Amino acid sequence: MIQNASVFNQSFQALEKAIDISRKRQGVIASNLSNLDTPGYKSREIDFQATLKKAMASDENMAGPTMTRTHAGHLGGEKQGGVDVEIHEAPSSFDGLNWVGVDSELKKLMENKLVYQTAVEAMKRKITIIKETIRDGGR
Repeated sequence: MIQNASVFNQSFQALEKAIDISRKRQGVIASNLSNLDTPGYKSREIDFQATLKKAMASDENMAGPTMTRTHAGHLGGEKQGGVDVEIHEAPSSFDGLNWVGVDSELKKLMENKLVYQTAVEAMKRKITIIKETIRDGGR
Protein backbone atom coordinates (compact mmCIF):
# COMPACT_ATOMS: atom_id res chain seq x y z
CA MET A 1 0.00 0.00 0.00
CA ILE A 2 2.79 2.44 0.88
CA GLN A 3 4.54 1.73 -2.42
CA ASN A 4 1.34 2.60 -4.33
CA ALA A 5 1.11 5.88 -2.41
CA SER A 6 4.71 6.65 -3.37
CA VAL A 7 4.03 6.02 -7.07
CA PHE A 8 0.89 8.14 -6.81
CA ASN A 9 2.88 10.95 -5.17
CA GLN A 10 5.63 10.75 -7.83
CA SER A 11 3.13 11.02 -10.66
CA PHE A 12 1.48 13.96 -8.91
CA GLN A 13 4.87 15.68 -8.64
CA ALA A 14 5.65 14.96 -12.30
CA LEU A 15 2.34 16.50 -13.37
CA GLU A 16 2.96 19.53 -11.16
CA LYS A 17 6.39 20.05 -12.69
CA ALA A 18 5.04 19.54 -16.23
CA ILE A 19 2.41 22.21 -15.62
CA ASP A 20 5.01 24.61 -14.18
CA ILE A 21 7.48 24.11 -17.04
CA SER A 22 4.71 24.46 -19.61
CA ARG A 23 3.54 27.70 -17.97
CA LYS A 24 7.06 29.12 -18.10
CA ARG A 25 7.52 27.98 -21.70
CA GLN A 26 4.28 29.75 -22.63
CA GLY A 27 5.80 33.00 -21.36
CA VAL A 28 8.97 32.51 -23.40
CA ILE A 29 7.00 31.78 -26.57
CA ALA A 30 4.75 34.81 -25.95
CA SER A 31 7.89 36.92 -25.52
CA ASN A 32 9.22 35.66 -28.84
CA LEU A 33 5.96 36.56 -30.58
CA SER A 34 5.83 39.99 -28.95
CA ASN A 35 9.34 40.69 -30.28
CA LEU A 36 8.39 39.72 -33.82
CA ASP A 37 9.24 43.21 -35.10
CA THR A 38 12.27 43.84 -32.88
CA PRO A 39 15.41 44.17 -35.02
CA GLY A 40 18.09 41.62 -34.20
CA TYR A 41 15.96 39.72 -31.66
CA LYS A 42 16.80 36.02 -31.35
CA SER A 43 13.99 33.71 -30.34
CA ARG A 44 14.39 31.80 -27.09
CA GLU A 45 13.21 28.34 -26.10
CA ILE A 46 12.80 25.99 -23.15
CA ASP A 47 13.49 22.32 -23.85
CA PHE A 48 10.43 20.87 -22.11
CA GLN A 49 11.51 17.22 -22.03
CA ALA A 50 15.06 17.89 -20.88
CA THR A 51 13.87 20.31 -18.19
CA LEU A 52 11.25 17.87 -16.88
CA LYS A 53 13.78 15.05 -16.84
CA LYS A 54 16.26 17.24 -14.95
CA ALA A 55 13.61 18.35 -12.45
CA MET A 56 12.53 14.77 -11.75
CA ALA A 57 16.15 13.62 -11.36
CA SER A 58 16.88 16.43 -8.91
CA ASP A 59 13.88 15.33 -6.82
CA GLU A 60 15.25 11.78 -6.66
CA ASN A 61 18.64 13.09 -5.52
CA MET A 62 17.04 15.27 -2.85
CA ALA A 63 15.02 12.45 -1.29
CA GLY A 64 17.32 12.33 1.75
CA PRO A 65 16.84 14.14 5.03
CA THR A 66 15.50 17.67 4.98
CA MET A 67 16.45 20.56 7.21
CA THR A 68 13.95 22.18 9.53
CA ARG A 69 13.69 25.91 10.10
CA THR A 70 14.17 26.55 13.83
CA HIS A 71 13.97 30.33 13.70
CA ALA A 72 11.91 32.65 11.50
CA GLY A 73 15.08 34.47 10.38
CA HIS A 74 16.78 31.29 9.12
CA LEU A 75 16.78 30.29 5.49
CA GLY A 76 14.37 27.47 4.72
CA GLY A 77 15.69 23.99 4.05
CA GLU A 78 12.57 22.76 2.30
CA LYS A 79 12.58 22.14 -1.43
CA GLN A 80 10.95 24.94 -3.32
CA GLY A 81 8.02 24.10 -5.58
CA GLY A 82 9.42 25.93 -8.59
CA VAL A 83 11.42 24.33 -11.36
CA ASP A 84 14.75 25.71 -12.58
CA VAL A 85 14.37 26.45 -16.27
CA GLU A 86 17.18 27.13 -18.71
CA ILE A 87 16.25 29.46 -21.53
CA HIS A 88 18.42 29.23 -24.62
CA GLU A 89 18.36 30.69 -28.09
CA ALA A 90 16.25 28.60 -30.40
CA PRO A 91 17.76 27.66 -33.75
CA SER A 92 15.94 29.61 -36.44
CA SER A 93 16.74 31.45 -39.62
CA PHE A 94 17.30 35.14 -40.10
CA ASP A 95 14.43 36.78 -41.98
CA GLY A 96 16.13 40.10 -42.67
CA LEU A 97 14.91 41.68 -39.41
CA ASN A 98 15.41 39.09 -36.68
CA TRP A 99 15.46 35.35 -35.90
CA VAL A 100 11.79 34.88 -34.96
CA GLY A 101 9.75 32.64 -37.23
CA VAL A 102 6.06 33.32 -36.65
CA ASP A 103 4.98 29.93 -38.00
CA SER A 104 7.38 27.98 -35.80
CA GLU A 105 6.43 30.06 -32.74
CA LEU A 106 2.72 29.46 -33.32
CA LYS A 107 3.41 25.75 -33.72
CA LYS A 108 5.32 25.74 -30.40
CA LEU A 109 2.44 27.66 -28.81
CA MET A 110 -0.11 25.03 -29.87
CA GLU A 111 2.13 22.12 -28.83
CA ASN A 112 2.73 23.72 -25.45
CA LYS A 113 -1.00 24.34 -24.99
CA LEU A 114 -1.70 20.64 -25.59
CA VAL A 115 0.97 19.58 -23.08
CA TYR A 116 -0.45 21.98 -20.49
CA GLN A 117 -4.06 20.89 -21.05
CA THR A 118 -3.12 17.21 -20.90
CA ALA A 119 -1.21 17.62 -17.63
CA VAL A 120 -4.03 19.65 -16.07
CA GLU A 121 -6.61 17.05 -17.14
CA ALA A 122 -4.51 14.23 -15.69
CA MET A 123 -4.16 16.18 -12.44
CA LYS A 124 -7.95 16.70 -12.30
CA ARG A 125 -8.54 12.99 -12.80
CA LYS A 126 -6.11 12.09 -10.01
CA ILE A 127 -7.87 14.51 -7.66
CA THR A 128 -11.23 13.00 -8.63
CA ILE A 129 -9.89 9.52 -7.81
CA ILE A 130 -8.74 10.75 -4.39
CA LYS A 131 -12.12 12.38 -3.70
CA GLU A 132 -14.02 9.24 -4.71
CA THR A 133 -11.73 7.06 -2.60
CA ILE A 134 -12.30 9.27 0.44
CA ARG A 135 -16.04 9.40 -0.14
CA ASP A 136 -16.36 5.63 -0.68
CA GLY A 137 -13.94 4.78 2.13
CA GLY A 138 -16.59 5.50 4.79
CA ARG A 139 -19.01 2.86 3.47
